[in-house]
Amino acid sequence: MTARVRQGSGCWVISIAGHAHYADEDALNSALKTTIGTVLPAVIIDVSALVCSGASFLHWLLTARRTHQYTDTHLILAGPLHSALRNRLNTTGLTPHFTLADDLQAALNLAAHP
Repeated sequence: MTARVRQGSGCWVISIAGHAHYADEDALNSALKTTIGTVLPAVIIDVSALVCSGASFLHWLLTARRTHQYTDTHLILAGPLHSALRNRLNTTGLTPHFTLADDLQAALNLAAHP
């Protein structure tokens, strides 16, 4: 799994690719800490290249959401979401707690026009 962080269009973008499992927690937390250093109006988590994820990734998403709520930062998930992640969000009732965008461009548009 890789987690790359960059600033773009006045927001943070965390791009996650590959298989995200509990062993990747340090890399995910490191990416999240980067976005806390400079508060921007939005953080986009691009999961379009995420192949699969376990329950630990869902826990990380909740941590990211909670962390950014404290700084009043808009958190957006950019898809398309793989079916396992979409099902996990739906099954746990968490879908309404996240802003979902069809792709990165749609997420950037949401970040620019909240």
